[in-house]
Amino acid sequence: MIPVTAAPPPPNYEYRVRQPGEQFLAQVPAPSNTQFRQYNYWSRVHTDLYAAHSGICAYCASWIPRATNPAANYHSSVDHFLPKSQFPKLAYDWTNFRLARKDINENKGEDCEIIDPFQIQDTWFELDFYSYRIKASAQTHAILQRRIKYTIQVLRLNESPFIDERTSVIGDYAHERMSFADLEHLYPFIAKEVKRQSFDKIFKEDTKAVNP
Repeated sequence: MIPVTAAPPPPNYEYRVRQPGEQFLAQVPAPSNTQFRQYNYWSRVHTDLYAAHSGICAYCASWIPRATNPAANYHSSVDHFLPKSQFPKLAYDWTNFRLARKDINENKGEDCEIIDPFQIQDTWFELDFYSYRIKASAQTHAILQRRIKYTIQVLRLNESPFIDERTSVIGDYAHERMSFADLEHLYPFIAKEVKRQSFDKIFKEDTKAVNP
């Protein structure tokens, strides 16, 4: 994960999302999931949220397509950072929306202990290039490390398919099938770690050691 900067709401947000949403909540203060699905006004600004964050998932820091086969999970969705079932008043609040890959959104569910991408700092997460796993930075406080580990576990960021995709991307970059510019554009967290850890130099040294 990398820090995500909150974007301002689109010009049409008030009358397309917030106002009809508040009218609905005035009539039904504690909607069921079924009722929320019928009044999912946040979907009206999905494309705006996607554009505001350049298609980068707030949780895995990787590019995701806007939409694909409805049966697949590999596309973007609007996540309510604070679950609408527990915080219905925030169901139509732009500041509570996060762009999320659909399967990560489902993994997150109604968990309220996940670290907010809007709150994290650049040094909290790091990537192990030997295991391709994300982990808490050693610099972070022990209490924060536990919360970071919990976030990774709940979102399943070190499980398939995420770790497999990370392995493939790093392999493509290491073998020059992907430029750093593309890596930075599509996988900003990996690009940040490539730069911070001087991956190019380490990879070349390891390659020489294997193939002297």
